[in-house]
Amino acid sequence: MDLSIDLKLTDGRTLKGSLPFSTMWTMPSVAQVKSMQTELAGLLTKLSSGSPLLTTRLEFSARLNETENNRLSGLLQEPLVSDSLTLQQVLAAVKQRQMDGNFVCGPLMDLVKRRWADDPTMLAFFLEALATRGEEAIVDLYLPSPGIWDDSFIEPIVKLAEKSSKYQVSVSAHKRMITLHRCLDVLDRNRGSWAKDPTISPRLSKAVLRGYPILTGYRAENLDDRGRNPAGTESQEFYVALDSITLTRDAAMIPILRPFLRETKLNAYTVNSSQPGMIPMRVCDIAANAISQILGGAEIITGSRIPVLSSNPPESRPNDPMSWSRRDHLIAELERKLDLPTSR
Repeated sequence: MDLSIDLKLTDGRTLKGSLPFSTMWTMPSVAQVKSMQTELAGLLTKLSSGSPLLTTRLEFSARLNETENNRLSGLLQEPLVSDSLTLQQVLAAVKQRQMDGNFVCGPLMDLVKRRWADDPTMLAFFLEALATRGEEAIVDLYLPSPGIWDDSFIEPIVKLAEKSSKYQVSVSAHKRMITLHRCLDVLDRNRGSWAKDPTISPRLSKAVLRGYPILTGYRAENLDDRGRNPAGTESQEFYVALDSITLTRDAAMIPILRPFLRETKLNAYTVNSSQPGMIPMRVCDIAANAISQILGGAEIITGSRIPVLSSNPPESRPNDPMSWSRRDHLIAELERKLDLPTSR
């Protein structure tokens, strides 16, 4: 194993050159392993027994303090320790996590996938969870990626996507759209399991159009939950809407997306976003990427992040592979492809 350590002194100076370094790992004794197994079982029991809430931090179980949460994560990742757990112990903890709904425990789901990926009891548990605690159950299938999967999940997840796109008094529009996108993402990862079913993509795209009225215009029947017109195409909502419609892989959505190919307005979200890999995009660029992927291809507008400044606009950088003119050329090629008889 190659190990690199950077040392920094308290006065801010750093050491140059190499320093000798050695480490030794000692196999824990049987007694030590047993002690850690007992500790892990106790933490899971505390997590799943409805003990008092201790924190509201999203990265932790609400029923464990920070030290206990960190210890739980570490012990779950040690097979010598975590392999002592039973499926019943683990599912009880997963269920309580879903009921609390305030944290994600990746190591817990990693353990489920490693040890019980095809276990009938585990699969039955998640079918029930999708039906009764869908908004949280989909989190456990979404993270960590790739999560557990079984073809029996297809219909419950499609139904959850459809439900999430509809107005619900007790669930905010923001949370519903997050759930919808997670459903689409999980289904897309496992598209090989349902791609030949012609009914699924249309159901998913219908859900996306219902959840994101911005895609079909500003008609009165498309007002949001609060009776407001949807956000404009410069918003994050528009960017996420096109990402969502892409995940449906429904070619019937291309006519809805084509008008956006002529809108050269910048999408402010892509300009201001700090997400890694995000580049400034016009509305037409985002739509072109969506259409290309729906057709089975890759994104056509890509590149490194270059700030769009009035003193340095893309049109003044003709050698930039993602200049406006280069993007326009790629979009024109896409439009010609769409106009071919075989593409209809």
